[in-house]
Amino acid sequence: MAMHAPLRVQEVNLTDVELFVQGQAHEVWRLLRAEAPVHWNPGTDAFPGFWSVTHDADVVAVSRDTTTYSSRRGISMMVDPDDPAPASGAGKMLITIDPPHHVRLRRLVNKGFTPRMVTHLEPRVRQITHDLLDAVAPRGGCDFVTDMAAPLPLGVICAMMGVPRADWELMFTLTNRVLGAEDPEYQSVAGDGRETADQGLREMFAYFARLVTARRQAPRDDLLSGLTAAEIDGEALTDEEILYFCYLLILAGNETTRNAISGGMLALCEHPAERARLAA
Repeated sequence: MAMHAPLRVQEVNLTDVELFVQGQAHEVWRLLRAEAPVHWNPGTDAFPGFWSVTHDADVVAVSRDTTTYSSRRGISMMVDPDDPAPASGAGKMLITIDPPHHVRLRRLVNKGFTPRMVTHLEPRVRQITHDLLDAVAPRGGCDFVTDMAAPLPLGVICAMMGVPRADWELMFTLTNRVLGAEDPEYQSVAGDGRETADQGLREMFAYFARLVTARRQAPRDDLLSGLTAAEIDGEALTDEEILYFCYLLILAGNETTRNAISGGMLALCEHPAERARLAA
């Protein structure tokens, strides 16, 4: 890795992807914790300005104070807090609502992640893992991210939700369009990240709308059937609430874990002694 001059707080711009490409992110976060634990990042053409909070105790305090630091107006850097128009999905899905509604909604999906349910799912998780390893082993190598880290959590969350195996690849494609719309590799509309993301969202909502209709007609033992039958304070979830629930589950359920698995493998490659300990 090329050497680089130490950054000063005044030079920090957390929207600069080169910080992450060049492996400077941890250095920058250490700098902010030491010199500017509450740091203002000026806006750019792509992002409005935003505050960074880097001390653990402060993060906990902000997370628990939902009156001062509400999630209802959105949680993305693409959202301008001074814009009176709320972001798409704001106040409608689990990560963009506040207590007490957040707590009641979370209880619904928590039923799918109890120790009993996870134990029940374990054989399926092992089978998905074995299938992926069996497909890679004869080749003697693979692209770990696309061949292992991506399809494993995607397969697990799709299985939990009741998405048919034939549609897992579609879920992978739509997830990449929504979350990686600025990456030319994933763009469905060349050079237009916003339209790519919007198109991915529309296709995902249309897909789950069809699946919701099917589950209402013929419920199964999956999360989607549970959502269609669920009630909060005696009222069933609206179609919009269910669709946003599906949207959040499929995105958050596979993309974040994909990155965690990839980062974990990279760490093991960079620390062979720890990798040997794990293998032993």
